[in-house]
Amino acid sequence: VDISHSRILDSEGEDGLNVKNARFSIERTVFSGHRADAFDGDWVEGEIVATHFLDNGNDGLDLSGAKVLIRDTVLSGMGDKAVSVGEQSRADMVNCRIEDSVFGATAKDLSLLRIYASSIKGNRYGIATYLKKPLFGGGRVEMFGGLLWDNDDNFYTDPVSGATLAGVGIAALPRLES
Repeated sequence: VDISHSRILDSEGEDGLNVKNARFSIERTVFSGHRADAFDGDWVEGEIVATHFLDNGNDGLDLSGAKVLIRDTVLSGMGDKAVSVGEQSRADMVNCRIEDSVFGATAKDLSLLRIYASSIKGNRYGIATYLKKPLFGGGRVEMFGGLLWDNDDNFYTDPVSGATLAGVGIAALPRLES
């Protein structure tokens, strides 16, 4: 599946786009206004480049059993998770912006999300790692270079999951009175 220079907008269904058991490439595309998830990839391999996920009702990216590279991409205004990586997925994010969602970057169920040179800003939770399905195990996020800022809570993790940060700035903007 190859999608380039496209707009996928305003789906009232479960997903704006669902790809299963396939290789894919998405480049310079906008996913916006979906009632639920923008992109759902189940048992896929692929890459997402220079794409915008904006104002979707549930998850921006929902990956299960996937191997995905995400780079130069913006995920903003999700009703739930900007990036959800689960069921033994491996995903790398490079030079991305994750903002203004309930959860920024999440990894669960033996998944690993590696984030490089990216920002996670203005979310309820910046990074979340947890066990959802007992069949698997906890999730893990590794972040190298970048910035966590102005999230209500930078981290949510359970006892079997975790996060590692190296060269990551953690800041909070001051709350200014109107």
